[in-house]
Amino acid sequence: MPSLATLLDGVHLPAALTPIVADGIEPNDSYLCLHTSTANPEVGLGLADELERLGYEVMGISENEAVAQRGADTVSMRIDAQPAETSVAGIRRYPDAKHGDVVVGVVGAGPRPTA
Repeated sequence: MPSLATLLDGVHLPAALTPIVADGIEPNDSYLCLHTSTANPEVGLGLADELERLGYEVMGISENEAVAQRGADTVSMRIDAQPAETSVAGIRRYPDAKHGDVVVGVVGAGPRPTA
């Protein structure tokens, strides 16, 4: 299965999106968490445009979620428009996020190898 880095090869991240590397939020071969303090939730539209430029077909799933497919490869995105308020079990998920920031979680899945 191709890594998320391979699936996103050539993408130009819009709105000054940068990866988050923090306790419990580590990029890996299938997950990447991006953050911006310079854009509103419409940053997802810019990211969708970039994926379309790379040959993906992007489909909105909900107001804050989308899935992009290119052949057997899939990239899904989830936007958190209020990351400063997001918590899990009472612990802030994004402790450095400020009001007005936006976080985008990106998950990639390629085709499963056949035997």
